[in-house]
Amino acid sequence: MGNILEPQCGQGRLLGDGEASLGSRYQTDMFPRKLGEGQFSKAYVCWNKNKSSQCYALKVFVAASEGADHATNEIRVLHALGQHPRIIRLIDVDNQDPRNMRLVLELCEGGQLFDRLVSLGRYKEAKAACVAQEILEAVAYMHGKGIMHRDLKPENILMVSPDSDINIKVCDFGIAKMVDPLDKIVIPDQVIQRWRKPPPRATSFKGSDFYLAPEMIRQEEYGPEIDIWALGVTTYSLICGSLPFVGDDGVEDLRGTYRKIVNREIHFEGEAWDEASQMVRDFILQMLCIDPSQRLTARKALEHNWVKAADFSESDDDVDDADDVDDDRSDRSDRSDSSLVIDELDDEGGPPPGCMSKNVEKLGHAETLHAALEPVSMWLM
Repeated sequence: MGNILEPQCGQGRLLGDGEASLGSRYQTDMFPRKLGEGQFSKAYVCWNKNKSSQCYALKVFVAASEGADHATNEIRVLHALGQHPRIIRLIDVDNQDPRNMRLVLELCEGGQLFDRLVSLGRYKEAKAACVAQEILEAVAYMHGKGIMHRDLKPENILMVSPDSDINIKVCDFGIAKMVDPLDKIVIPDQVIQRWRKPPPRATSFKGSDFYLAPEMIRQEEYGPEIDIWALGVTTYSLICGSLPFVGDDGVEDLRGTYRKIVNREIHFEGEAWDEASQMVRDFILQMLCIDPSQRLTARKALEHNWVKAADFSESDDDVDDADDVDDDRSDRSDRSDSSLVIDELDDEGGPPPGCMSKNVEKLGHAETLHAALEPVSMWLM
């Protein structure tokens, strides 16, 4: 495989630094421990040579134009965002050689929210409210900086620690987009913030199928409201462990999935929803308004009663919950990733349609899948 910290093509240099490459500052094991792998990059554990106790995540992008584009965009967006407690922090970068882009990022040792949800089966409502609040804090900050994520989903939300189910950071800004800043209209005793609507705001088909907003599927111009929709889908999944919009023929039925999204065919059925409060249903429905202008903004969502009632002290100190989670994780510790599915099965012995299992993750990005399909507008006629 070669040294992943050294340039494979040409001689890259750290921007603003005299040292030859990231390899002069950081190191990995001889066989680096992989943290994860996406469509355009892989992530490994590395550490600072001068502070061996300080570990980081090394993100290596694929040697292709798409990988370079994602890397360049992620660097630009992370620089624009600066530091926020709910957003992954950029530590170092080597981007002199576009064929061999590498970033050093803050390390979150708890893995993806997706994997945590698969392990737990579903979140208890109190913990789900805490996670939703933290994601909203990140989204409100992003939108205030004129940035929309465009691929918000549990796979792109990291758990800071394996010991906490509610401490998160948003990551993966490879397809994020910078949009026009906020207008500020000052009225006595209040400031109203609203987005400008440049013509167009964005029209490219980006994101992941099950989290796409209706306006994107309809191929209309869209704005930061798409992130709110994606968070509504994520919150639904946290509460019940399943996706809200899945075609009748399962997760590979994209036509059926898209139809259900644009018509907002959503159901609150099953044991999880029998136990859930009316407040969380109201929160989700306000995030999943078909008309983007009627959706809650991130700031408004933070003021929703369900989010404001989030109690972090009780949520992560529930002894009974912790015991149950520890038992559940120990039972699953010797299972491969492909076997990590929710233990609720349908009559044929497989996971129910839309359950948060690895078969959902492997479908990949809508951007790639959509390119090979007929125009979406034809599906919706």
